Amino acid sequence: MSRKLPLSFFTSYFGQNVSEIAGDANNPTSWQAGRTATPISAVVIVLALLIAYYITMPDSVSWFWQRPVRYAQRKIREHADKRRTEKERILREAGEHA
Repeated sequence: MSRKLPLSFFTSYFGQNVSEIAGDANNPTSWQAGRTATPISAVVIVLALLIAYYITMPDSVSWFWQRPVRYAQRKIREHADKRRTEKERILREAGEHA
């Protein structure tokens, strides 16, 4: 695979439809193509690495999700408790006035 890396790099670089290589002014410049491709490539690479890490070591990543999930569950529980106590208070006040 390492012998094919330089060839694949050069064929992909020179296969770009940029104005410097194609000679067409309507095509984007290498700088414009790089400005678009670099962030997209970075996101794809980081996501691929995270997915690969999660697949190979799922137990070590589980702590990452436990904390936000527990936080969300606690907030949902607090909200439900707050609504229940408010409802009980309203019913109690309505019973006192009846």
